[in-house]
Amino acid sequence: MCHVLVIEDDWLIADHIISLIQQAGATSYDQADCETDAVVAAGAHIPDMIVSDVRLREGTGPLAVQRIIAAHGNIPVMFITGTPEACVPCEPPAEVLDNQRLMPGEGIVNLVGFLQALKKIGYQDGISPEPLGRIPKDMAAEDAARLGLETTLAVMKKAGV
Repeated sequence: MCHVLVIEDDWLIADHIISLIQQAGATSYDQADCETDAVVAAGAHIPDMIVSDVRLREGTGPLAVQRIIAAHGNIPVMFITGTPEACVPCEPPAEVLDNQRLMPGEGIVNLVGFLQALKKIGYQDGISPEPLGRIPKDMAAEDAARLGLETTLAVMKKAGV
């Protein structure tokens, strides 16, 4: 069983995230639209995973997550945002790459934590990290495919899946 806390103040996006996590195998969820409600929800039912927006109607997702982790220990977190520069205090990569795709494991989403959370809830269907955009233009297609595979496998190994 996996309980997910969704921290999102846009009801349409929250509804979509909840649908996706249920399809991925989440057995229960709570949804909060502000920092205070997220901390209260986590106290009532400690989540196995948190999916959070950054900017909220009151407070921020990263501050809510920081408070929840301080109270309940390490919990895998995935921040979903259009404003990664506002993700404070979270640890995005040293350089946020906006208009290009990233190699698996390089984005603001903690891919290792995400894969570990999928493993924890028993998810066994496919996923498809896309290692496109950072591959040098002069790299042969076979070498580019190999680079993408190696990067993906390294992230999966680090996640223990």
